[in-house]
Amino acid sequence: MAYTGFYLNTYSLDSQVTVYPGRDFIEDFYKNNKQSQSLTGQFNQYNIQSDHKRFSFSLTFISSSDQSVLNGWWENETDLYFGFNNGSFDDYEKVRITNQNKPVNAFSSMQEDLYAGVIQLKTTQSDEEFFQLVDESLNFLTDESSNILTS
Repeated sequence: MAYTGFYLNTYSLDSQVTVYPGRDFIEDFYKNNKQSQSLTGQFNQYNIQSDHKRFSFSLTFISSSDQSVLNGWWENETDLYFGFNNGSFDDYEKVRITNQNKPVNAFSSMQEDLYAGVIQLKTTQSDEEFFQLVDESLNFLTDESSNILTS
C-alpha cells in the first residue's frame, strides 16, 4: 500500500512527531507463543493467532527536538499511536518503540545538526485483551444456545 504520510502520537494527543521512513520500511505480522507446564511436568505450547504487527524503518534528517521526544518515548516505554495516511483516509495502530538501544542516536551524514536512526515498533494489543474479546462474544460455557455440556 502506498502511504503518503506517517506520524507518531501519544495516547493523550499532546505531542506528535511526523516521520519520513526510508525505503527500508518493513511491516510484518508476528505470532504470540505461550507455554505452560501441567502439574505432571508436561509442557504445552499455544500459538495465538492475532493481529500483532511489527514495523521497522530508518529515519534521517530528524531535528534535535524530535530526537529528544522519540528517545524519551523509548526510555519511558510510552504507548503511542502510529498513524499513516494513504491519500484518502488516516489509519493508526497502537504501538510501542521496541528498539534495544536508543532509536535516534547518530548524526545524519549530510548535516551536522540533524539526527538519524532506526525505529522498531510493535503493536500493543495484549493477549489478555484478545482473550477478553473472545470470552465476551464466544463463551460456550455460559451461552445456552451453544453449550455442549447440556446437550
